[in-house]
Amino acid sequence: MSTLLNHTTLSSWKCADCDAEKPTWASINLAVLLCSDCASIHRDLGRHISQLVSLQKSYWSPYRLELILYLYSNGSNNIWEYFLSESSRTDQSNINIRHFVKPKPESAITPTKEKYIRDKYSEKKFASKTTNESQNDLDMQLFACVRTSHVETTLRLLIHGANPNYVNCETGETPLHVATREGQLKQVELLCIYGANLFFENNKEETPKRISKENGNMELLSRLLELEFEISDKISWFLCGKMPSHDKNCHFLIPDIVGSHLTEKQKRVLMKYTNQNNESFASISQDIFDEVERRINEKIWYAEIKERHEKLGSIVNVMASFLPLNPIIPSFRNQRRQKLAKFDTNAFVYLLVCHLKETKRRFNGENKENILRGNVEKETRQSQKSSEKHFSSNDYDECASVPSPDLLAKLNEKKLSYTLPKIPQNNNDLQVPLTKEVEILQDIIKKQTQTINNLSDLVVTLSREVKIMQDKVEHVVEDNTTLQDDLSRLRAHVYMKDTQFANQTNAFIPKNASFQSNNSHSSNVPNISNNTPLSNANFPIQRNSTMAQNSNNTYKGHVSPENNEINYIRNVEYNEKIVTSHNIQAQKDNSYINILSEQRAQSRNEKSRSKKDGFTKGKIVRFVDDLTSAIRSLQTELLKSTPYVYPHCEAVNAVVFNILDSVPKSLQRKTVLLLMQKLENSMYRLESICSNPNINVHEASLAAFALALAAKNLFITCE
Repeated sequence: MSTLLNHTTLSSWKCADCDAEKPTWASINLAVLLCSDCASIHRDLGRHISQLVSLQKSYWSPYRLELILYLYSNGSNNIWEYFLSESSRTDQSNINIRHFVKPKPESAITPTKEKYIRDKYSEKKFASKTTNESQNDLDMQLFACVRTSHVETTLRLLIHGANPNYVNCETGETPLHVATREGQLKQVELLCIYGANLFFENNKEETPKRISKENGNMELLSRLLELEFEISDKISWFLCGKMPSHDKNCHFLIPDIVGSHLTEKQKRVLMKYTNQNNESFASISQDIFDEVERRINEKIWYAEIKERHEKLGSIVNVMASFLPLNPIIPSFRNQRRQKLAKFDTNAFVYLLVCHLKETKRRFNGENKENILRGNVEKETRQSQKSSEKHFSSNDYDECASVPSPDLLAKLNEKKLSYTLPKIPQNNNDLQVPLTKEVEILQDIIKKQTQTINNLSDLVVTLSREVKIMQDKVEHVVEDNTTLQDDLSRLRAHVYMKDTQFANQTNAFIPKNASFQSNNSHSSNVPNISNNTPLSNANFPIQRNSTMAQNSNNTYKGHVSPENNEINYIRNVEYNEKIVTSHNIQAQKDNSYINILSEQRAQSRNEKSRSKKDGFTKGKIVRFVDDLTSAIRSLQTELLKSTPYVYPHCEAVNAVVFNILDSVPKSLQRKTVLLLMQKLENSMYRLESICSNPNINVHEASLAAFALALAAKNLFITCE
């Protein structure tokens, strides 16, 4: 997030170049605070010399701001003005500069302040020189100094040319490894400002981030993670004013762009830059980062100019609208940085969004180290010669910056030392990687096409098999339907036969029915029940001349005299004899009812002949228990989808006959005989329901319950 300084804090500082109060700008790599006038000159020096940032309106990391203020308060400016201090006045080797006067706040910007600032930072005329120290000595001192908290000493060594990426021959470690292991957060911050490689591995294949993780220094680990994404974070903050949350594993914040307008030339440039290798992409990232910083500073600067113009009524120095010439990088990069400044707002925003998307894609792929740290000086120098071939072109305008004579002379000497390659006529060097990529893509497309063809053949084969299986299923369904129709017709035929047979027989005795003789003599006998059958359809009661022997007795109403009880019992026995002796030869049709009738008639005749008065009540209890078990088995069978009730129904009938035959004659009073008749009728009712081809489970269950209730009542009465 953005860190702002209040006026109380700023009032205690002064500009490092002119001693003006309340500086509003800072140079990160120089570790000095500046006023607005001096900051305009620093802006013209270029970011390779001074990385200018506004103290109040730019984004600041708390760690970086703390480092800059710490260095400035501990005399970082004295390193740049060593020969202007009182302690160096007696040095005879600096007789030409010991009487040099530092500019004042009211001094002219040009040429007084401009010349002083260029001599101070570009030429380093006032900095202490280390004539007796070699490059190796500086590197060794830096390697040893980062172990301590003396950040100002590290800054002095870096200003004098110490390499922040120096590698120790024994351990393979850089100063960043050492500072990370010692937990020196300020040392790590300063080394990263000067281009330390965050991804370099020592002999143990350890990076600084891994070392901090192993040591458990979470604060340092979090800061190293932020430094890895410094370029992409700055672009995200420029676009939407927010920073990604790296602690939540959100490393990229990419806004959506709507309605951006690009020319065809700009679109071609975007297509070319996304196809660059990682080294070229890293240099592009650094150029875009510098252009973003330039635009941010330009916006802040013009806001300050407008404010000062309203107060003072005059326009002060105006900053350049492009990045100044950098003699360290090749000419094609200077030309590219000039072209970036010519992008309008929409085109530049679209470029930044495309760059963030490309960075994210490469980060998720391979070689992400070269993408995230585009400002690693070593990698940039290695890519200069190879990249110069790809980007050298006369289509670019010459840089509009006007270097000083001394700088121009140095630049000419540097150009003479290089042998500028010519652009190849046939562009074979450019076509080689493109040809390889095309061949790889063609192979992939060929394999995918072959796979698609194989899958198409497989789909056709499976479709044919599915069609065959569907035909078979249709035939099976038709056969099943035919069989079901045949079965239904057979069941209907059997049911019709059974119904016709039941209609031909008198299965139930109607209410107030009577047995009449040819002589029409009658006597009153108790009525058995209302609409309850004396016997099933398998045992019809014939009303013919055979009942003449008992013509004097008929059923008529309810009669209570005791002398009629004997006549009632005789009539029941006589009717049973008629049923058992009836000729059923004409009614045999191999049906389920006829089979039960034949077996039941024979069984009952045998049991009737063997019945004796010596039967006890305990047998009736046992038979009632057997009846309960048989009814339970019948109900279990009825719950099935295709019940087969013949054996269960036969078992129920057998137990009922055993109960009826087990009742002693001594107990066969009028009430007991009525209950026995009711039990037998319930049995026939259950048998009639179960003999139906389409059994109604509910009616069968009710009939079974009525049968069990009749048996219970008979048992209670016999007690």
